[in-house]
Amino acid sequence: MAIEIETSQPGNKRGRSLHMVSFILLFSIGWFGYLMPALGNFTMIPGDMGDARFNSVVLEHGYQWLTGKAAQLWSPSFFYPYERVLGFSDNHFGSVWVYSALRGLGLPREMAYSGWYVFGFLLNFIACGWVLRQAKFSPLASALGAFVFTFALPVLHQEGHAQLVYRFAIPMACFCWYQALVRRDLISAAQAIFWCALQFMCAVYLGVFLAYCLAATLLAFLLIRFFEKAPLTDREALDVCASKNEPSRGTRARSNLCAWLWYVMAIAGIVSVFLLLRQYKMIASDYQLARPIDDLRSLIPTLKSYLLADNSRLTSWIGAWIPNFSTRSEHQLFVGLGILVLSVLGAWVTRFGRVFFVAWLLLICLTVMVAEQSLYLWLLKIPGFDAIRAVSRIILVMLFPVAVLVAAGVDRLRQLTSSQGVLLRGLLIVAMIVCLTLETVYYVPHHAAVQTWQDRQRGLRSLINDKLPNDTVLFVTQRQAEPFYITELDAMIYAQDHQLATLNGYSGSTPAGYAYPDPCLPSDARMRAYFAFRGVSEAKQIELLSRLRVVPLESCAKR
Repeated sequence: MAIEIETSQPGNKRGRSLHMVSFILLFSIGWFGYLMPALGNFTMIPGDMGDARFNSVVLEHGYQWLTGKAAQLWSPSFFYPYERVLGFSDNHFGSVWVYSALRGLGLPREMAYSGWYVFGFLLNFIACGWVLRQAKFSPLASALGAFVFTFALPVLHQEGHAQLVYRFAIPMACFCWYQALVRRDLISAAQAIFWCALQFMCAVYLGVFLAYCLAATLLAFLLIRFFEKAPLTDREALDVCASKNEPSRGTRARSNLCAWLWYVMAIAGIVSVFLLLRQYKMIASDYQLARPIDDLRSLIPTLKSYLLADNSRLTSWIGAWIPNFSTRSEHQLFVGLGILVLSVLGAWVTRFGRVFFVAWLLLICLTVMVAEQSLYLWLLKIPGFDAIRAVSRIILVMLFPVAVLVAAGVDRLRQLTSSQGVLLRGLLIVAMIVCLTLETVYYVPHHAAVQTWQDRQRGLRSLINDKLPNDTVLFVTQRQAEPFYITELDAMIYAQDHQLATLNGYSGSTPAGYAYPDPCLPSDARMRAYFAFRGVSEAKQIELLSRLRVVPLESCAKR
């Protein structure tokens, strides 16, 4: 039985007021319940001293390139003199404009990074909320669905991987793709392609997973149409077409211009993604980067992964019985009890929801590992697919179908109680808000102090003390008691701040001849590995070695 879910017209004044109140309230809960504790009121930075600082290095490189301080986009100052090392990890091309704007306003690196992090959450919330409103869900349901997409536990567990924050293109692409399927509309298809391309630019991982989601949505759409024996073209299936009145000549002209604009943007998006992936492929081929399939198995989710929420003070007990394993932190896929309950209630309410419910199930079936077997292992046989290491991160895309189901469940509950008194309906609304947000509020964030970031740099500056020549190649060796990547990032940030090159480097992959910055190893080992890798002439070798400046944080202590 179909359930009508639209409760207010978007153009209605009361509807707009409800929309604003609902969205401000729910984002405020996310702001004060998670973002401010995670940021320690802007005295802390989410994540650890590793990946968080690495992301700041990549963003700073993008800013320096845009402002002319960095000469080569794909060849930042770290891992010098290796070329195109930006291709060892994500590049942030789709979100660097936010960080650059904040840096341009005069914010220091750490504050600009925090602002960039917060703005990603805001964009995700606005995009998902807008899509759900366009899908005719009520303001409250749309805001709650947007909250789920933006602040659900699996999102918070990825705070150490800030390259995955910018996900706003996912709901836009999924919505446009659904419109294209329903209407058989090329403009909507072009819009979906553009948003998918933009997601690739924000994070290649999520761009690939979004492509999986769009394929699953297509299959789900065809399956439901086949089994229900009914076309998905009625209002319930998302009829958001314009007025039935004949459009004027001016309106048609504007519509045609808009259509061509979307076609051009879609083509530009396809070309951009092709060039991006081609660049990554060339870099992988040049450096012979490859991941053995056996190394990827441990990062494919299992059924138990969907029970893990170790940082939740409310529901960590659900997966506490699961024995510990080395990649447990990448398997935190439990979405929350309240979310699950409302998802079940909304799973089969509308055809729009049914399509995304089936798409969600298809994605789970594709990527889950059962008895050491997974359909996803077959995908890894396709060249290039093994570049996606942490398959479990697909949950960040799955959360859009979940948000759709939650929105449908909220509106279903509200309709079932529509004949009840105002007090009962008010209590139900409060109960739904509490059930969907409480686990976010009780999440325990993982963060590092801004002061610690800055103290690391002050310590290195005081150790180097003098001003180094502009052509210096810096190499800092580590303290034995510290993880190697801490030293690597200290040197990378120092080199960026002082416009220097550095042998130090940290990323998702490493170049040939890479060894830890151990003070007991020859200080020119990395440089000589590069000479062997590139076949550098003797004269060039002498010139590069003459520029090398080694800064040991402690002397070699032979064990």
